[in-house]
Amino acid sequence: TDADSKRQRAERVDKVLAADLQAFEANREGDFRALFSALGRDQLHIERQVLGEFKAVLDFVRHANDSSSSSTTSLAK
Repeated sequence: TDADSKRQRAERVDKVLAADLQAFEANREGDFRALFSALGRDQLHIERQVLGEFKAVLDFVRHANDSSSSSTTSLAK
């Protein structure tokens, strides 16, 4: 009958839409994972760079302090 045909067509459309939605969600999940992974790598790179700069400054200050301490000590002798 016509009603059965419409119901079957609606069921097929529902199945296709459900499959499309599932594929879309899977693709979007993959996109988000890739995006956040890239952002995480960028953040880690920036943090390493900043920590490297801090270490360089600390090393410079330590070296300057060591130099001034040794020159003060040699002057005191």
